[in-house]
Amino acid sequence: MNAATLIDQQIQAKNDHPALWLPGSGSCSFGDLDHLARRISAILQKKGLQAGDQVLLFIDLSHLLYGTILALARAGITAVLVEPWMPLERLQHVFNTVKPKAFLAGRLGQLWGLRVPGARKIKHWISTRELLSGTADPIGTQDLPDDHPCIITFTSGTSGKPKGMVRTHGYLRAQHRALNEALHFNQHSGADLCIFANFALANLADGRCSVVIPARAKNDVLSQLDGLPDHLQPVSSTCGPAFLLRVMQRAQLKKLKALHVGGAQTDCAIFERAFALWPEAEVTHVYGSTEAEPVATSDARKAVLWSRERGYFQTLYLGEPWSGLQHQKRDEQLWISGPHVCPEYLTDAEANRLHKHKDETGRLWHRLGDRVEQDERGWWYQGRDHQVAADFADEQRIYSAIGSSMAFIKRHEKGRSVYVEQAAMRLSSIRSVCPDVTEIYETTIRRDRRHQARIDREASLKGAKCIFRG
Repeated sequence: MNAATLIDQQIQAKNDHPALWLPGSGSCSFGDLDHLARRISAILQKKGLQAGDQVLLFIDLSHLLYGTILALARAGITAVLVEPWMPLERLQHVFNTVKPKAFLAGRLGQLWGLRVPGARKIKHWISTRELLSGTADPIGTQDLPDDHPCIITFTSGTSGKPKGMVRTHGYLRAQHRALNEALHFNQHSGADLCIFANFALANLADGRCSVVIPARAKNDVLSQLDGLPDHLQPVSSTCGPAFLLRVMQRAQLKKLKALHVGGAQTDCAIFERAFALWPEAEVTHVYGSTEAEPVATSDARKAVLWSRERGYFQTLYLGEPWSGLQHQKRDEQLWISGPHVCPEYLTDAEANRLHKHKDETGRLWHRLGDRVEQDERGWWYQGRDHQVAADFADEQRIYSAIGSSMAFIKRHEKGRSVYVEQAAMRLSSIRSVCPDVTEIYETTIRRDRRHQARIDREASLKGAKCIFRG
């Protein structure tokens, strides 16, 4: 079954209900979204695009973006998404992997495409203005097998060539089910404030409105939230810790009943601030990955309490894995399998060798790349599995000593170095909990570009100044 049918059903049932609200674009209903998708479908047909084709999609966050995704999904055309800041040499790998027949882009996207050799070779360049020029004729939704690719995303990561992750129609339907079962998405009738595109799609499939805010939105955008009409006031929010912290500084969200936080390690203090602001809200700590969301969930109040009991500065208790997920340890590494786990990477034998495995029954397993311990309470996050366990434990000690998670440890031939913001005023605290460190550096801690959540360690090394050498 085509994953778009989940949204089609909601369009039939809730035609006049709000589907999306975006800053600068305002609100659109499910009927508006359907009308927009049908206009786009007419242009796709005019260009001769059909099921099985791939298109490179570069449209700013807007109603048009979601209308385009819906139109492509209905037609069985695969949307290819890349990070715009990806280096040119890595983009070349993308275009060696996929061969889009069309490039759908706004003005900024077209300017980006002009500097990318692979994009310049695409046969059809379709502007956003042209996408809107079609007539909203009735259009059918293609019947597709579960393994038909709906969306292919390429992320740059921190090193090496980008991995092509395939989200099939079967995967998207399974993820929708997992989100409803684990996070109770479909039990709320009001709007959801979210920053992740996949959660907005899940909301559409549940007939819920998404208030979609870019993770790096300016503060004045966040300040608009409390002024939204009553029917657009968020009753739930799905976000990462960095975005949550900014929202709490700018908005009250008085109707909030449920909060789902994941995407990165969350300081206990951030959760505690949320508990104080929304004492009656259901707050869930979500553990997942780009390849599988969610993996495990926990009641955030228990997660913080138990993490504090262990002396952790961050919320490291993860809870229990989703019931539809299988998991196992292989060579001390955590592997998962399930219907909402992405299949093998596109044409990347090395990445598949490291992160994918088929057992004797043909079941596909994915290596999460995290160190996770289990006790009678459930799962505990203990760092990436390539990081020395002692370094992760010492980072938590440093965070507690300095009252901030803006630091990390880096190993080198002569020992260990600590990189930290405001290092001079924190020097004695760091040395008291990690007396063996050989160097302490003052630096600016930078976050990942997508969600401003995880520390980008490589970027944070730039401009570092050594203030202690033992």
